[in-house]
Amino acid sequence: PPPPPPPPPPPPPPPAASVLLPSPSTPSFHLAQIDARFVDPSIGLLMPPLQTPSNLAVFCDHNYTVEDTVHQRKRIQQLEEQVEKLRKKLKTAQQRCRRQERQIEKLREIVQFQKEKDILSGKGYVILPNDYFEVVEVPA
Repeated sequence: PPPPPPPPPPPPPPPAASVLLPSPSTPSFHLAQIDARFVDPSIGLLMPPLQTPSNLAVFCDHNYTVEDTVHQRKRIQQLEEQVEKLRKKLKTAQQRCRRQERQIEKLREIVQFQKEKDILSGKGYVILPNDYFEVVEVPA
């Protein structure tokens, strides 16, 4: 009997999409569309805003694009100090606001008490300070 025929060769793989770069020294860019829902809003404090309106980010794979980690640490420390100062200012402003709210409430109570007192006595009067008016002598 004759030998069995050899199995057919496997089909060639489908053609892959390839990108042809002009030269090996040309930097490559990886473009990624960033969904705003997955971006932490605090990242804007550490990174400058994206330059394109469509939120298209360009990530480079070369070492000259990596920022100095010492510079990053210093920037983070500065931002943490700034946040601490702003928290202290906020706390002071909140205390001032609470004090003013208490003063307003006391003044409202005084006004309400005075209104009730005037209604009960049937008299109403206004006390004006001396600097609100000027006394003029009329010749007779």
